[in-house]
Order: sequence, then C-alpha cells, then structure tokens
Amino acid sequence: MRIHEALILARSRLSAAGIPAPGTDARLLVAHATGIAADRLLLHREDRLDDAAQARLEAALAERVARRPVA
Repeated sequence: MRIHEALILARSRLSAAGIPAPGTDARLLVAHATGIAADRLLLHREDRLDDAAQARLEAALAERVARRPVA
C-alpha cells in the first residue's frame, strides 16, 4: 500500500466510525505509522508502507475507532 492509499483508507474508516476531523486524524496516524512528519506525507505519497508500518497503522486505526484520542 502506498502512503496516499493509506491516507484514503484511514480517512474512510475514521469517517465511517463518526470520528470528527477524519482527515486530520488520518494524517497523524499515517505519520505515526510511517515515521514521516505529517506535513511531509504528500512529498512521500508514492512511497510504500512496509509490513510493520501497515501493522502499526491498523493498530492505531483500531484504537482511534474505539475513541482513543490521537494526541
């Protein structure tokens, strides 16, 4: 999965769960999972997430959907 795809996936899941500001939270969670600063994600939009980053993103999404705060 590429970073831009991860952002779309995360935003979609968060939106479906009724999380306020799903785009912002998606950027923060993808940044955390990849180790890339949120303001630099677009520069890396075509980079692929490795298996560990995908696992971190899935875990973070599950926590956020369960209403655990991002920050």
